[in-house]
Amino acid sequence: MHAATLITFVFFTGLVGLITWLITRKQDHASSTGYFLAGRSLTFPLIAGSLLLTNLSTEQMVGLNGAAFIDGFCVMVWEVVAVLALVTMGLFFLPRFLKSGVATVPEYLEIRFDHQAQVITNLIFLVAYATILLPIILYTGARGMMGILDVQGMLGISETAALWLIVWVVGLIGSMYALFGGLRTVAVSDTLNGIGLLVGGFLITYFALSALGGGEFFAGWTAIREGQSARFNSLGGAGSSVPFHTIFTGILLLNLFYWCTNQQIIQRTFGAKSLAEGQKGVMLTGGLKLLGPMYLVLPGMIAFALFASEGLKADVTYGRLVRHVLPWWLTGFFAAAMIGAILSSFNSALNSTCTLFSLGLYAKVLKPNATEHQVVRSGKVFGWIIAGAAMCVAPLLANTTSIFAYLQKMNGLYFIPIFSVVLIGMLSKRVPPLAAKAALIVGFLAIAAGYFIPLGQADPKIVARDVVQVEGDGQTATFHVHLTRPADEPVTVKYATQDGTAEAGTDYRSASGTLTFAPGETTKQVAVELLGDTDSEEPAREAFFLTLAPQDGLAVANAYVIPSGHAAAAARVIEASSVTDGVKEEIAEVADEASKAPAAGSKYLTDYIHEFHFLGAVFALLVVLMLLIGAAKPLETEWVQADVKAVDMTPWRHKGKAAIALVLIVLAIYALFADFSAIWNGG
Repeated sequence: MHAATLITFVFFTGLVGLITWLITRKQDHASSTGYFLAGRSLTFPLIAGSLLLTNLSTEQMVGLNGAAFIDGFCVMVWEVVAVLALVTMGLFFLPRFLKSGVATVPEYLEIRFDHQAQVITNLIFLVAYATILLPIILYTGARGMMGILDVQGMLGISETAALWLIVWVVGLIGSMYALFGGLRTVAVSDTLNGIGLLVGGFLITYFALSALGGGEFFAGWTAIREGQSARFNSLGGAGSSVPFHTIFTGILLLNLFYWCTNQQIIQRTFGAKSLAEGQKGVMLTGGLKLLGPMYLVLPGMIAFALFASEGLKADVTYGRLVRHVLPWWLTGFFAAAMIGAILSSFNSALNSTCTLFSLGLYAKVLKPNATEHQVVRSGKVFGWIIAGAAMCVAPLLANTTSIFAYLQKMNGLYFIPIFSVVLIGMLSKRVPPLAAKAALIVGFLAIAAGYFIPLGQADPKIVARDVVQVEGDGQTATFHVHLTRPADEPVTVKYATQDGTAEAGTDYRSASGTLTFAPGETTKQVAVELLGDTDSEEPAREAFFLTLAPQDGLAVANAYVIPSGHAAAAARVIEASSVTDGVKEEIAEVADEASKAPAAGSKYLTDYIHEFHFLGAVFALLVVLMLLIGAAKPLETEWVQADVKAVDMTPWRHKGKAAIALVLIVLAIYALFADFSAIWNGG
């Protein structure tokens, strides 16, 4: 089966590469316009396909489904609110960018403000792409591939070795696409891979629902709707990663930046053949995003129904689901589509990084008199350097709890300052360059301070850690329960065992009671007696939980488990006859880690205010700051945007109808799945 999977994987991956080469081999890759903007020749299907797949990479497939595994349907906000941002892009931002004929967002800021604003924005983009975006794309891609193809088992190597191997293979192939082919090669390969990934994504949902329903698709849909009725809510409660009220602050702002001013995404719209083609491409992308929850959220919820008892880390559940439900003869095809998604996001981000460096810094700061050949060559050299750095950093993200949450948080560092400056630049006529530069610097520093400057020691939290134990009469599974720092008064915690895939009375003896931490105490243990199970039908590995309900006022931090409103640690019972040297090492490692008391950590500004509200507050501060500077030191004459006639600026005549239709569908989706009790009850 491994051989067949590998053959189909190589075949489909190679086919996309061959078709891309045949289509683009005669294109202009020598001039900066041809290399970085596809010669301004992109039509709406290529724009939409490239936009969608640049966004639809493994940080979405793996990360967003992982978020759904934890929080349920409410995380669809990232897909649905994106439609509103795309409408805004098509109606407001795109006409202004194309009118100035720019190749980068910083170039627009140079036209509107001054050269220094362009340089600062370029540097912010480059640092963010090199240290945040590119490594995350490679890491999530490697995680997804490891889950789908079982690379460790196929090659007989460790998980860490497999992670490094995939990161470097994908990084090198993606670099070749981006650095040898330019934007049109990226756009064409994106579109081809997009077809495969969309087909594959829907197939995963179909097979997963069928598996959940015992082979019946509609039975699976009924099972998940009834079994997770409380989690099937479009409105996130206070305990979720996306509380409903944050839609109107940080979530909306992050989406507006991402789809309206993020160089990695909107560069393909700068290569539009005309304004009408660009607007059609953007609106079509909005329509396709409405389908996103079906393959970016629903599979995560199905994975919860199938694997919640296994205590899996959220970001490995999508790959686990694919390997569990997909027929072996489709695994190679989907792996190829997944590789295409990784390559798409990676080479798009890398191409944008090269564009920012070459046109923004090399041609305007380092060597203003550079020839076209030198400008393009500088981008390729810089691209290889950045790609190498990203490939070295990516595997180091393995200890991140939720890669999607980490990505959104870190994006705020540069999203908010840049978006506020672009927006004010477009809306105002007299705000001076000083205001833009002040906002870029103040915004970046303010958000970094809120994220990283500690304001004191964190409050004590309860942490449950699991163990792995070989099954057998007389043995025990020992759970470790920790306080992250000593409390001043006694702390009580109720505990009870809960069935997962193991059965009480057959695999273990039920336990319940109360733990009391005296002042100064931080560690307790709960021992659960294992029973000798001779049932040959039992799986080799089973799991049961120890659930903890702490007293009021004590927060819960979950380790190795699915957050569910209370702490839960999973014990994995392993059949003695199946124990290998690798299993013995796993038992030793997990038991050793479980016994270590977790650090208390620090309290930050975002512990007092939700980080999305914090981003909204910083955005408002930057807007007020720029307007105040504009009032105190306005430009002597109003700034007037010139039309450089780069493309035909005739708008698409159906843009208004398309925008209204998309907005109405968004509202309908929210209304259909809304349950306000989650908000009123604080859940």
